[in-house]
Amino acid sequence: MPVLDAALLFFAGFLSGAVNAIAGGGTFIT
Repeated sequence: MPVLDAALLFFAGFLSGAVNAIAGGGTFIT
């Protein structure tokens, strides 16, 4: 399902950005 796939990709990207921001010292690069 393309919609679910897109949602998963978006969520994974957002989660990765959030973890990277916390680990990197608070720089949000989405």
